[in-house]
Amino acid sequence: MPDSLEEKGPRTEGLQRQLKGLRSRLEKLGGEVVRADYKVMHLTQEVRRSRKAFSFLTGFQYSTSRAPSLEELYRIALKAIVSELWMKRAVILELDDSGVCLRQTATLGSLGDESTECLMLPADSRDAWSKPQLVNGETPEEPWIEKVRSALGLPFFVWIPDTRHGQMETVLVAGTTSEDPAQAPKLTDHDLDLFISMCAILWVDRINLLAREALERQVLYESLLNKVSSILLQDYDAPAAHLDDVLARIGRGWSLDRVRLLQRQAGEHASAVTHEWRAGELTQAEGGTSTFAPEEIPAWRDAMAAGTTVQLDDVDLLPPEQAALLKAEGIRSLLLIPTNVKGAVSAWTSVERHNLGGPWSKEDKQLLEVVAGLISGALSREREIEERTQLEAEYHHSKKMEAVGQLAGGVAHDFNNLLTTIQGYAQLLASKLPEEYKELPGLAEIVMASERAAALTRQLLTFSRRDTATTGPLDINDTLSETMKLVGRMLGEKVSVEFDLGSDMDTIVGDVQQINQLIMNLAINARDAMPDGGRITISTRQMPTVDALARRFTIPGIERCQIIEISDTGFGMDDETKERIFEPFFTTKASGRGTGLGMSIAFSVARRHGGFIDVESEVGKGTTFSIYLPVRPPKKEEVEEKRSVGLSSGKNETILVVEDDAGVRAMVREALEASGYKVVVAENGREALEEARRAEHLSLVVTDVVMPEMSGKEMWEHLAGEGFDIPLIVMSGFPEEKEVSKLSSCASSYLQKPFGPQEISRAVRATLDSFEKQHTGNDA
Repeated sequence: MPDSLEEKGPRTEGLQRQLKGLRSRLEKLGGEVVRADYKVMHLTQEVRRSRKAFSFLTGFQYSTSRAPSLEELYRIALKAIVSELWMKRAVILELDDSGVCLRQTATLGSLGDESTECLMLPADSRDAWSKPQLVNGETPEEPWIEKVRSALGLPFFVWIPDTRHGQMETVLVAGTTSEDPAQAPKLTDHDLDLFISMCAILWVDRINLLAREALERQVLYESLLNKVSSILLQDYDAPAAHLDDVLARIGRGWSLDRVRLLQRQAGEHASAVTHEWRAGELTQAEGGTSTFAPEEIPAWRDAMAAGTTVQLDDVDLLPPEQAALLKAEGIRSLLLIPTNVKGAVSAWTSVERHNLGGPWSKEDKQLLEVVAGLISGALSREREIEERTQLEAEYHHSKKMEAVGQLAGGVAHDFNNLLTTIQGYAQLLASKLPEEYKELPGLAEIVMASERAAALTRQLLTFSRRDTATTGPLDINDTLSETMKLVGRMLGEKVSVEFDLGSDMDTIVGDVQQINQLIMNLAINARDAMPDGGRITISTRQMPTVDALARRFTIPGIERCQIIEISDTGFGMDDETKERIFEPFFTTKASGRGTGLGMSIAFSVARRHGGFIDVESEVGKGTTFSIYLPVRPPKKEEVEEKRSVGLSSGKNETILVVEDDAGVRAMVREALEASGYKVVVAENGREALEEARRAEHLSLVVTDVVMPEMSGKEMWEHLAGEGFDIPLIVMSGFPEEKEVSKLSSCASSYLQKPFGPQEISRAVRATLDSFEKQHTGNDA
């Protein structure tokens, strides 16, 4: 036995060593199994977390991808965060137009300061808050984190900005108030990863929605622009007739509450509503015109003058007294867009909301400015059409007046010859009668009637532009005052006259007598429009001429003009009467009360001075005549000339009288012979040459101009050519005929028909004395 045991000892030791190694390997394998179980358990947890996150993200993407609007997208996202991710509060912040302020766009949860208007983070920590951040109990304290905690009431949160385009525009903030697992799970890096993945989906959906909205808005914009353009072009000559339809398209297209067009008339300081659309049943301002005047807001007044758009997102941002003006109109927010009419801002398009609907977007503002530009074009085109129509009407009226004026001038010429005969023989007869018969009523009536007829022919010549105009420096205010002193007695006690004469009025060029006649005609016309009495207001002012106003003057280059306004409180005129008011011989007065020439003469006087007349009248509300006269410096030759002649008898000189009208010829002959002259008469220029050649000593020629066979001008040229050195007196009823003007330049004196014996005698004596004085001085 001992021998056996001794033989087995080494094997036993080997087995023991093997058993020990096996036990060691089994222990190591058991540890690995435990570790494997732990890993399996950990991986199982990760898989469960990933499956849960995947399930959440899948459902989240499914829900958000079907959101019809940005507001609905934010609502879905915040609801999922609060209800499924166990956050106490979730907020979406967006960077405003200033680029430095984050404003709450959407929020869900009950904590935090709801009234926070703007969250402004420190610029020096931009690198930190421009990246995704996890803020829990282990996060170091930083100033920007404290600002977020204070503003949103979240001590622990995730901060996920959208920086995919290189600039932060939107931020999602979600968090809890505690890290106690009983109240809310602690925020970990896994939560940060989940929020980053979720926001990647959210920001993509946001971009898609914004792109879709932009595309829809672009389609809407283009459709609206096409409709507005077609509406304004369908009636090219009257686009303003369709402005109400245009405003309605704008209002419905943007879901607005009201759209208005405000226009400012020339010379006015405030704009007034001319076209209006309102949502609902009413499309016009109920109860008449609106009192809305944006110029009452001082800050807007400067912007409107500069032609820039006024944007108001909330009426409460204005001072209370200014906000009250808009609230009275129901306005909560608006865009006031300037409308240029022929290069000047004179109209504005006001688009308004009566409930706060968020700030106006850049796209809305840009498109509405384009629409306002279309309206500008329409208003400018209509203004041009109105001006063209007015100019065409004035041209046709001027041509008609010119034709009638030629007829009136011819009639006046014949009347002048007749009146020269009547006046001359009446005065001759009076001079030959004994003293006790010189005051015969009938004779005096003949003289007065001939003088009134002469005044009528002067009016006809003024109307036909054939009278003699003596232009010179003219002060309108002084002329008005002097004229109204004379006219005042004609107006009667029932009519009062008020003056409102402008200061700093320049001296203009004009004919005092013609301006007097113009004012007198208008004043008397105003008196006749007020049979029961009333008030005449006469005002003057000076203003610059621009655009259409400058083009209406017949003298080019006029930069300033003076305006005379004569208003009455009479019964006014209807449109038909206004259209015919300046027609010659048109009158609304009873038979025998007027000739119908007063307004025509006023029109002609204004045109002869390079200006024009406008009339505004309404039945029952009176009439205003506005006379526009150009301001220009006088020329050297435009100086008022005054002729002074003496009265004396003749010295037996021989006078050649050349006149084709027998009555005038006989009257002049008798008048000169009565004054002591020898008179030789001729019917025309040819006879005059023969008489001049037969006369022994001819002292003077008195001649008409327009005559048969040979005119006065031709006759005088022949006499000059034959060496006749004698003075010349020209008499005519056509002062502005070319031949009259040429012959008058050679004459010593000019006599405008009709005239009487005294005028011809004085003219002859003065001419002879002047001629004799000149020749006596030359001989010496």
